[in-house]
Amino acid sequence: MRTWPAVAALCGWTTFLWIIRIKNAVGDDRASASGKVIAVITALAFLGAAGALASAHVRGHAGARRAAAVFALISIVYWLIRAATIVVRDHPIGFTVVHAVLALITVGLGVWVLRSVSTRSVPRRTPS
Repeated sequence: MRTWPAVAALCGWTTFLWIIRIKNAVGDDRASASGKVIAVITALAFLGAAGALASAHVRGHAGARRAAAVFALISIVYWLIRAATIVVRDHPIGFTVVHAVLALITVGLGVWVLRSVSTRSVPRRTPS
């Protein structure tokens, strides 16, 4: 399946990113209990979606391409909003730069997925 490399990259990146987020949220002594719960729930939602998408893709589920596109779009929108929110708030420059890089990587992978699922495998014609 031609979309697998892009989907695998986005799912792998998502897994890495959100596992780190859970670790950071739980260990943040400055965060409120409700803030930690929201962070963990958000992370678990992304982790569950990435796992389900990877499983559907590996199994060749009929809706896997559409699910990949939806997941990519949600990831892109989430990180564009998150990056904009971080930029307009008073965060240290290091925090802002790190999250901008995370957003750029996620958006890039999401665009790769969208491009791969929109490309249909069309047999190449050979000149006669």
